[in-house]
Amino acid sequence: MCWCAGSNSTDCRLTANFLVDFGGFSLIGPYLGQLERTCVSGQTCHIDGFSGALAGSLMVLETCGVLTPSSSLLTADGIFSISTSGAVLGVSSPVTLGASPGQYQLCWCGGDNESFACDDYRHFETDIGQMMILGPRAGQDRTCVTGQECMADGLKGIGLSTADRWFVLETCGLPPVSATVARIPYAGQVLSVTRSGSSIGFGSALVT
Repeated sequence: MCWCAGSNSTDCRLTANFLVDFGGFSLIGPYLGQLERTCVSGQTCHIDGFSGALAGSLMVLETCGVLTPSSSLLTADGIFSISTSGAVLGVSSPVTLGASPGQYQLCWCGGDNESFACDDYRHFETDIGQMMILGPRAGQDRTCVTGQECMADGLKGIGLSTADRWFVLETCGLPPVSATVARIPYAGQVLSVTRSGSSIGFGSALVT
């Protein structure tokens, strides 16, 4: 912290006249742009291993400080509280993602909930990195005809592969016994996944 005594003989607009060093200035926060994390839609996501901040919160947004329809992805309000252990910080508890796949920004707020509460997206303006969410894009409806073979081609998403597995269920996430649609082959479990995960089907089995 450098001081200049304003007077008629001293021009405090010139940095050369700030000659008195009266103390230090510390800027607390995470290192900008250091984070690159990948999570998978429908799976548990845990962000950790970053340093440079003492406390605060994270929010995943398309643009830091701006709320869009696909924001508020990770919790009810989209905010991760941060726990601290020495210089290593991490999200206090992992959450399950249900977000559309794509690239988002990790946005930081340095509030401590006492002097300043990080409770609004406009408080999260510091861009500290990126999060890539993998998975299929939403809203991809397909139609099959009863008594015929059934497949879905041209599925779109990020990070799809032939190792992925698919189910046709009445409600995603419920046990197959209670959510299975009657007379779909293999209780609705898709066995054929090809073309890097973009094409799925039940093979030669008929949907009745």
